[in-house]
Amino acid sequence: MTNLHSGYHLTSAAARWLTAKYGTDIQREHEIAMNDGDALNAVSTAVLAELGGRDYRSAAPADRDDCLAALCLAAGARRQVDHDELVAIEGARAKGASWQEIGVALGHSAQIAEQAAQTRHADLLRRFPRYQPIEVPDPSSTHTTSLVPRRPGTRP
Repeated sequence: MTNLHSGYHLTSAAARWLTAKYGTDIQREHEIAMNDGDALNAVSTAVLAELGGRDYRSAAPADRDDCLAALCLAAGARRQVDHDELVAIEGARAKGASWQEIGVALGHSAQIAEQAAQTRHADLLRRFPRYQPIEVPDPSSTHTTSLVPRRPGTRP
């Protein structure tokens, strides 16, 4: 992969690079880039097959540029997962899930689940300051209410 370090359209170049090597025939034929998660997984599988002694017969060997390209995609994939997690937390709350249930679903023990879920939610809201909380219809009125208290100085 030439000029990987230039920074010019780095993530799209990384996705194209990895799709050319690890993508499906259809993705390669139609020049449809792999999504970040699939590309990361393909490189991870290749590295584990080669260096980790795992038996992944179909994995093409990963080289240095493959690993660097996967790292270029990791930040975007992480950001997408975090955003999707925020939406899922708010969706669960909108559908009646308790903070305790959400915390357990996030993998926390019952003893700390409620606080851990609320802390994670607050952290995600700080990470995405432009995120608009989901508006949930109030069944008793025609008004909508937000799942999250408004921050001081913000408008509804």
